[in-house]
Amino acid sequence: MRKFVTIITGIVIFGCSVVLISAIGFMLGPSVEFSSPEAAYRQGMSAFHSGEYDRAIPALKAANQGGVTTANFALARIYKDSRKDDLKAFELFDKYALGHSNAGYKHPQAAAIAEALVEVGRYYRSGIQGTDVKNDYREAYRYFHHAATNLRNPIAAYQVALMYLSGEGVASNARTAARWLKNSYEKNHADSQALLGDLFWQGRGVKKNKPLALSLLMMARTNAEDENCIGYRQDGQRRILKSLKSINGAVSQKIRAAAMDLYEELYHPCFVNIDLPSIEGVRSKRV
Repeated sequence: MRKFVTIITGIVIFGCSVVLISAIGFMLGPSVEFSSPEAAYRQGMSAFHSGEYDRAIPALKAANQGGVTTANFALARIYKDSRKDDLKAFELFDKYALGHSNAGYKHPQAAAIAEALVEVGRYYRSGIQGTDVKNDYREAYRYFHHAATNLRNPIAAYQVALMYLSGEGVASNARTAARWLKNSYEKNHADSQALLGDLFWQGRGVKKNKPLALSLLMMARTNAEDENCIGYRQDGQRRILKSLKSINGAVSQKIRAAAMDLYEELYHPCFVNIDLPSIEGVRSKRV
């Protein structure tokens, strides 16, 4: 009888130990254990920043299952940039963005939320081949516009401008496109500065202003080479340089001098983190 009681007691103690371990240890699978969802997130992000994605994925999944929804954003980046699984990336970006649909520009995760919205918008703009995610310009515009207005994101504003210039999902309107580009120009977004420079060069949606066009392209070139700038992308540098070279070779020395004056008036390094002066104040400076 005593032996039977001992066995039963041992089973109960063992069972309680298992329950206790399960409560203390946050588990994902038989070989991955984290003390909490937050610890899983920290480990996942450490591996993410080190490029150790095989370690990052299970940790971030564990964090997400434990309620750390920010993990979805990092997972989406891995599936998009490393695993090349666009459908999975789309689903994760969308889930993260929709989970913060009421966030404003002061939200601590505003930059990540806006990036997720922009990525989903891009997927809707192009569609994902071989999936149910089809090209949908109106849906793309809705995501871009939300990030541009609610989160004041310059990359999203640039995408909205592109849609107004091309007439995708909205009626073509170069003046409205220029207005959006002016907003993102002030945030030192290189692509917006370059495209706005092209519009001023052509007089499309704005009054033609060659010195201002050239100065904006000069700013875009500088910012495209600065990792501190929003939307910094090395692949955008060649296109901006080509446009700058084309315009620079077509103007007089007098226009170049006026453009340099404007450049010195308008340009501020990205690390200063202030909005640039409004472009409206320099419109009278024409040659």
